[in-house]
Amino acid sequence: MNSSLFSSDMKYWDSLARMAAGHHLEANVAAYKRWEHVRLIRRWGGSLQGKVVLKTDLYEEAFGEDHFLFWLLNRGAAVIGMDVSPEVVRRARERARALHKDFHCAMTTDVRRMAFKDAAFDLIISNSTLDNLPFRSVPYALSELRRILKPGGVLILTLDNGHNPLYFSGYVLEKLFRTNRHYQDRCYSIQQVKALARQSRFHIQDTGAIVHLPTPFNKAAIFLTRCQGQRARRFLRRLIMFFAGAGKCKRTQRLTGWFLAFKMVKE
Repeated sequence: MNSSLFSSDMKYWDSLARMAAGHHLEANVAAYKRWEHVRLIRRWGGSLQGKVVLKTDLYEEAFGEDHFLFWLLNRGAAVIGMDVSPEVVRRARERARALHKDFHCAMTTDVRRMAFKDAAFDLIISNSTLDNLPFRSVPYALSELRRILKPGGVLILTLDNGHNPLYFSGYVLEKLFRTNRHYQDRCYSIQQVKALARQSRFHIQDTGAIVHLPTPFNKAAIFLTRCQGQRARRFLRRLIMFFAGAGKCKRTQRLTGWFLAFKMVKE
């Protein structure tokens, strides 16, 4: 990989981090997103006791209430976080101190060319990281993730969902009108990810979809909490529980989830 790509990406995400005044998710939405990721890790990651775990993105830990790396710290695992932005890494460390979390293993590196030795990790969680890369770069990233996984190790991969018509439409409109402050390359289909997995010699053991909220829900939730305060928060929690329950249907969940989820194994 060209080192200039790393440098330009680092500068881009650094500039966004310096301008960030908070996270884009309403508190109840963020809590639900966090819960969905925790549930996925429990389901696919198994017991974390004694494992070495990597999270490939620290933006949530730096700014959001949807962070879940700090939850991993209490599960007996050695947890390492990484991000392409030194500013995001710095903010995540500061956030950990503010929350009284013992988190020191955070480093700046690019997922397409990582500063880790071969077969270093039992579990890697890559949550909506690769969909921020140009499509041509994704095979490099997957090959790197496979390289640093131990044989039999698990990659939990989530990507923006191209099967959800509401989410995909909102995604296209945001790109068209440039209203999304973060660069996102594309939404993915299951078939695209299967092809990428074969190319990178990963075996997909299971698939799913997570965060089952209608696309305008977050913006509406932010508006309601500003207007109605605590009363709106109680209403939103009940509504989120309803959508979360509807999202458990295996046959339709790819049409309602924000993210596709894959359990990928290095065999």
